[in-house]
Amino acid sequence: MSDAPVPLRPPADAAWHQRPVAEALAQFGAAAAGLSGATAAQRLATDGPNELKESERTTAGQIFLGQFKSLITWILVGAGVISALLATRSTPGRSSRSSC
Repeated sequence: MSDAPVPLRPPADAAWHQRPVAEALAQFGAAAAGLSGATAAQRLATDGPNELKESERTTAGQIFLGQFKSLITWILVGAGVISALLATRSTPGRSSRSSC
């Protein structure tokens, strides 16, 4: 392997996952047997460890309140309120209690 820096990310229009294995490995400067210790150490120093950063935890309350950011949710809430208000009114000429 050469010591020239190898781009770790392909161009946005490249479908690297659809390319032949040998071509994809060459594009990333890797080999089927893996990276050499020196190359791995260099990439670790350059890019940092291969781990996901933990983000803030989302509470159940935040998830619930997040549901009200959508316009359609507010439309449905409004429709429910209107429906409830109309259901509590009695129609003219009828009592609000049934006479069964």
